Amino acid sequence: MLSEALAPVVTARVLPREFQGEALTAARFIAEAGGPSVLAVVFFGSRKTKAGPDASSAYDFFVLTRSCHPFYESLRVRGLMHRSPALVAVLNHLLPPNQIAITAPGGGGPPVRTKCAVIPMADFLRATSERRKDHFVLGRFCQPVEILYAAGDEVRTQVLGAIVSAHRLTYRWVRPWLPTEFEVEGYCRTALRVSFAGEIRPEPECRARGPGPARRDRREAPAHQGHHGDRERQP
Repeated sequence: MLSEALAPVVTARVLPREFQGEALTAARFIAEAGGPSVLAVVFFGSRKTKAGPDASSAYDFFVLTRSCHPFYESLRVRGLMHRSPALVAVLNHLLPPNQIAITAPGGGGPPVRTKCAVIPMADFLRATSERRKDHFVLGRFCQPVEILYAAGDEVRTQVLGAIVSAHRLTYRWVRPWLPTEFEVEGYCRTALRVSFAGEIRPEPECRARGPGPARRDRREAPAHQGHHGDRERQP
């Protein structure tokens, strides 16, 4: 089935053999600062996809938690957050994920700016499934991402399964805008166009036309594997 075909190629990209760089250092800092509530830290966004980041660009992370209130309380104790943990946790419950900024030590260099989307694991699993309420999380996890921290093998397996699900569900999401017969590149471009059309923040037209060759290769590989060939026909 589609999920079985996607799993190996997604796993190879989400769990590279060697982690290095500022992203890993920052992810480990967040996991430690957030305490035992942190289940996983996933790297995504322009720094990951190399979509034109500059020196001032923050590292984008999804922080998956057991419960938000202890996570925010731990950050406050360490001086990394000044708002009420209870209030922020309530807001997180009403409209996950919350977006917060955390500055991590630079390991001898300048501090590392991060932008964290905080979401409980239960909400994350729902947001990457057929029970999702919108495409916010799904649209980010069908792009290149990397698990930089996981609190054990069971958690890592859960997160991997959710990422595979996000890739699989893009077909149902994009299918109404596809012709009867299409190739993988057309599929990926259509997915981008449909996604950007729903963005509140205006995006330049070139973003919807598709990424450069290197980034396009990273996006298309799971699609090639999942659709079993160069062409796919709708049912």
